[in-house]
Amino acid sequence: MKPVLLIAAKNPLPGNVKTRLTPDISHKQASELYTCFLQDLVERVFSLTEFETYISFSQNSETDLEDLKKLLPYPNLKFQIQEGSDLGEKLKNSFDYFFSLGYNRIVIVGSDHPDLPLNILHKAFENLQKSNAVIGPANDGGYYLIGLSKPETDVFENIDWSTAVVFSQTIEKFADLKLSHDVLRVWSDVDDYEALLKFWDKLPKGVCPRTEDFLENLFKNVQKV
Repeated sequence: MKPVLLIAAKNPLPGNVKTRLTPDISHKQASELYTCFLQDLVERVFSLTEFETYISFSQNSETDLEDLKKLLPYPNLKFQIQEGSDLGEKLKNSFDYFFSLGYNRIVIVGSDHPDLPLNILHKAFENLQKSNAVIGPANDGGYYLIGLSKPETDVFENIDWSTAVVFSQTIEKFADLKLSHDVLRVWSDVDDYEALLKFWDKLPKGVCPRTEDFLENLFKNVQKV
């Protein structure tokens, strides 16, 4: 059985995604940006064949699944609805579900990292062959990726989500649960306008073309650093 990669996603409706970027950009622009992020990441990941890829999404309306399928019309791309009242419950339930199906290496990654090097994903699954857990710290104190090879999903309980201590608290959970783990390289989150400007400034040419085109148009009158 192949390992499984979950890409955490939302239906990119205006006001539903990247809300911390407003009012510097409009809700419509934030929605369009998130769509570019998601489409670029999925296109890059879908070229890889060593794992199964699922879109793990929060369902807020009856049209979410069909909307995401239209945005991501890839053959054999699978979708999984996240269940739970908060992020911790959603992660716990998603991992429990895939462990119950017989998967023994499960990784979830955020959808707003279109430039994430694919070798990070390779490394995550490679590390799970010898370790119970793997985690990719974000530069804001959270994490952009987490994976488990052992069904100790209590690791997602009692975490102060959306704060600067998410990564450190999760490392403490690994220790409490006696989970061997590996830490991947730090990668950037794009949560606010300042982070978006830094992301655009360092974005390499040709890696995520939709995102690149959108930002070039958005910032056409802004001088790069």
